Amino acid sequence: MSGNLVIMVLTAASLALSIANTIWVWLSRGSAKTADHERRLMSIEGDLKHLPNKEDVNALRLGLSEMNGKLNTAESELAAVARTVRRIEDYIVAGVKS
Repeated sequence: MSGNLVIMVLTAASLALSIANTIWVWLSRGSAKTADHERRLMSIEGDLKHLPNKEDVNALRLGLSEMNGKLNTAESELAAVARTVRRIEDYIVAGVKS
């Protein structure tokens, strides 16, 4: 009987060690995944710090709107100058023909 008892104890110890090893491998593999996720998250957070926020985008939008207004004003003034140049050119061409 003591031989069977030793085999049963060794079998139970082997099973316990196998379960402990499986748990250790599972936990260590999970921590590697966690470390990878943490590294990737830190990389994304670093990239997001360089992107414009809501206030920056709003300031750009206002600046572009102001620039569009100034451009429209310059365009209308340039059209007036072009009409004046055309009239002068017509006057000169009409003077040459006469």
